[in-house]
Amino acid sequence: MKFAPICHEVASSDALVGIECDNCGQRVVVEARDLGVAKGDYRPLEEALRCRVCGTLGRSTAVLFDELFEAQNYAAR
Repeated sequence: MKFAPICHEVASSDALVGIECDNCGQRVVVEARDLGVAKGDYRPLEEALRCRVCGTLGRSTAVLFDELFEAQNYAAR
C-alpha cells in the first residue's frame, strides 16, 4: 500500500486505487487506468481528482494498493 501516489505513477499502473474525499467522506476503489491521469504528470494524484458526489477538486486522500485484499478492506470500511 502506498499513500499519496503521483499521477505519473498511477498512469503507469494497473493497480487499484482507493480515494476518499476529505470534504464529504465519499470513498471509492477504482482501477488506476480508469482515472484518466497522464504519464508525465508529476502532480500528487490528490490534486488531480474531483469528487463525483460533492464536486470538490483537489481535496482527497489517495492510496495505491499492492494487493487485492488491501483494496477490499479499504472498501469495506
